[in-house]
Amino acid sequence: MAAGVKGENDLAECNPCCWRSHITTMITTNAHEISLERERLWVVLATIVINIVAVSLLTFAPWSDWRTGAALYKVHRRFG
Repeated sequence: MAAGVKGENDLAECNPCCWRSHITTMITTNAHEISLERERLWVVLATIVINIVAVSLLTFAPWSDWRTGAALYKVHRRFG
């Protein structure tokens, strides 16, 4: 960022008393956006739970070793 140019979301130079006004302007009241954000949160949480369960179950598989972990990592990086 160039000297003397202040970004729209740059609160580092802002007076702390005005932070509240910046934060409240970012909160949405649009029902569609709220619904979309809720759906995104569910997808993220479901992904985390599925990954934890899958890795936990793979610890019991007799054929599971470091190669299984490497394969899971590659799949995760491909889609994530």
